[in-house]
Amino acid sequence: MTSETVTWIGTAFSILGAGIAIWQAWQARTSANKAETARQQIIGRFEHGELGVLDGVLAAALKAMEKYGPGSRASSLRGTSPDSDANAVRAFTAALDRHTDMLTKAFGGPCVDVRDPINALLVEFGAARSAEERLPKGTEIYLEITTFTGNMKKALDDRTLDANGAADPA
Repeated sequence: MTSETVTWIGTAFSILGAGIAIWQAWQARTSANKAETARQQIIGRFEHGELGVLDGVLAAALKAMEKYGPGSRASSLRGTSPDSDANAVRAFTAALDRHTDMLTKAFGGPCVDVRDPINALLVEFGAARSAEERLPKGTEIYLEITTFTGNMKKALDDRTLDANGAADPA
């Protein structure tokens, strides 16, 4: 064998090795993209589940405050427990705190825009000495929670349905 033949054989093996390396790099990149897609789907499902858990706390707060809703009268609040109602709302605002990052991502804005006004109203709600003083604050809290409920339902629907209203296959 001449050195020229060895050079050609070495060149052929080098080209073959480069081809295999390019093919492996392409496979690795494809696998990495698939892994990232799967990771995003898992995160999305987790966040959707967490929003569902938050929905339960939200429903309890809404139920606790619906007796203060528009059209309510102070006389209809007899036998109610303002402390219990406030505790249900506090559980909701605590859940907002626990899920701040996820909610910010889901709604595109910080949840403190919801939490802080509700907490301020809760202070006034708790300081009220009579049902007549408590009712307007309870109504405001009820309206804040109702507004958030609509926004959260929309966020859940947007995550579940695509732009055409079809179920997300993921």
